[in-house]
Amino acid sequence: MRYIPALLAFPAVLALAGCATTPQQTTNVYGGDPPHAAATLQGTVYGGQQPVVGATVTLYAAGTAYGSGATSIATATSTTSAAGGFSFAPFTCPSAGVPTYIIATGGNAGYSTNNRIALAAGLGPCSGLANASVGLNEVTTAATAYALSHFFTTAIGFGSTDNFGGAATAAEGNNAGLVMANTYTIPLLISVAKGTANTSTAAITLESAKLNSIANIIAACVNSAGGNAGDGSYCGNLLTDTTPPGSTTAPSDTLQAAVQMALYPYQNVSALFNIPPATSPFVGLSTTPHDWTLGVAYTSPTFGLAIEGIQTTTANVFGPSSSTIDIDANGRVWFPSTTSSAHGLAYFDPTSNSFNGPYGALTHPQYLAIDINGIAWGTDLQSNSIVGVNTTAPTSSVTYNSPAGTVTGPIGVEANASEPNAVVYTATSASASNSYVLQAGQQSMIASIAQTPTGIAPYSDGNKSQYYEAELATSLPGSNQCLLEINYTDPVDSDTDEDFSSANSGTTPCITGGAAQINQVNGESAITAASLNEICSYIASNCFVPTVPLSNPQGIAVDGDDHVWIANAGSASVSTLYYLHSAAKSDADYITTSPIAYIHNSTYGNTIKTPYGIAIDRSGNVWTSNAGCVSTTNVSCTPGSFVLSELIGAAAPTLTPLSIMTTTAYSPSRPQAVPTPMEPSASGRTAHQRSR
Repeated sequence: MRYIPALLAFPAVLALAGCATTPQQTTNVYGGDPPHAAATLQGTVYGGQQPVVGATVTLYAAGTAYGSGATSIATATSTTSAAGGFSFAPFTCPSAGVPTYIIATGGNAGYSTNNRIALAAGLGPCSGLANASVGLNEVTTAATAYALSHFFTTAIGFGSTDNFGGAATAAEGNNAGLVMANTYTIPLLISVAKGTANTSTAAITLESAKLNSIANIIAACVNSAGGNAGDGSYCGNLLTDTTPPGSTTAPSDTLQAAVQMALYPYQNVSALFNIPPATSPFVGLSTTPHDWTLGVAYTSPTFGLAIEGIQTTTANVFGPSSSTIDIDANGRVWFPSTTSSAHGLAYFDPTSNSFNGPYGALTHPQYLAIDINGIAWGTDLQSNSIVGVNTTAPTSSVTYNSPAGTVTGPIGVEANASEPNAVVYTATSASASNSYVLQAGQQSMIASIAQTPTGIAPYSDGNKSQYYEAELATSLPGSNQCLLEINYTDPVDSDTDEDFSSANSGTTPCITGGAAQINQVNGESAITAASLNEICSYIASNCFVPTVPLSNPQGIAVDGDDHVWIANAGSASVSTLYYLHSAAKSDADYITTSPIAYIHNSTYGNTIKTPYGIAIDRSGNVWTSNAGCVSTTNVSCTPGSFVLSELIGAAAPTLTPLSIMTTTAYSPSRPQAVPTPMEPSASGRTAHQRSR
């Protein structure tokens, strides 16, 4: 069933979307199509509610490398008029699908010429610009900065050029993340033609007041005579408070400042909130936000997610289960749905803001993973089968029955192109005395363990191509084993190799909620320990409480900079841990001064509810699936409406699905990954490999 929110019906949004209407188009290289003639483009440049006179307006084609290589397509026929107006003579697009954006610099908003002014708007593909109109202002600038922050120029400060550019190679996704953000995310947040923030609907909750507050902060500088960092002026305060942590170089214009707010949303929150005067041009927040991340919630009345208990001991003691999500190569977010009327695997499509499905014969799916061939695999808590759904043709599916008993635990997929059916899952015997790790397709048992796993992060060993490895998050009351590694050969191989290791948490049991693989250095893996609010590290062989707050941590994911993202089911938030790219093998690899948790509960935007599954897409958006109900026994609960949450551009762009990232041993680098005290140098990165 499709749910098309009212905001997508804005004529301006449709005009700017142009011909890029299918997910497949987001993976195309910019070139490859002939030059495309476009009609004139026109619009206005405003500082708040005042026209900016004398600004230079330029249209750009995004570059084909992160943060650089943008090409000027055309410059307005003259600087902006007394009414802030501008227009372009007819121009030719380099190609129909190239992402475009517009920037206005300098000008006078009624005080004096201000060289700090830089206002921007992402416009989607060049083919959609025919007869388009743009209302360029601080709202469009804020939305563009957040959606495209990780694609912005590396350098800031005077002498730096404000460019947006995406990945250059097929391995990096051929700019898929930039295309998706520019074509679909920006029109989701704002009306580009009107220069206004879109408002919430029954299907989509937007933090428009927070977006307006960001715009008000920028507007305080635009509607002034300018200034320098440290001089106490509106511009001076903005540039000072958005200087990156550990850097002495302040942004030189309002666009650079907005991008830094998006990249460091935990920094100087109160100081930035207090910059605008009492009377501001946009209706923003009435109180200081917890942080500056922007959240969106998508609600479906049809789908739902119930987190049901799983058996953890032979004495019929039950503990809560967890849940996972994954994102396919076209940016669609796949999740398990467990309502009685819509049970199976489903997906949300950001290109149409629609929920689709369910697919596959699953009664109560809980865990999901997508393999390198685009098959979404799900495990069922109420049957002895796992089901694979083709993400490109979802009505096509395959079912495997478990020979060991009821499927109760997580699922992972082989990160090796030669083993596309090596789907690993866990099952529990009838007596619940053991859990079995099995491989679908070949139906072979990999290992038997006394714990009931609740998270799995498999990958291929780069040094032993025949090997498959799985990091299992385990939970067993009375046990101090929070993480196991199972290393084994392909079942068709005559050799066998099972290597069990554990990370300890002391004497307190760990009820874990997820597992993630950190790919760049040492093959590190980490899991959450929900009952202890801890993180467990395989390499460190221990669990620890990070400085960043955790609250019933569940799902865990890793972004393109190897930063760890954690879904906090207890506080409607996500937390981040920075990861050191070093040869060290201890929990010191996680930087103790990592940022705060980003809270989006009913007080702060109401866009996150009870997050369990978590995943990161190629634009750097963080997605979480929210549980409608949670049962501590194995008795079913009714989930109600399904809520999927998104934090706009909060993480580094990441290859999707996860199996692709682990297969290629590649995480997309982003230009803003510069050394700071909170994010050390990433020099000396090596290909993914496990130290033995």
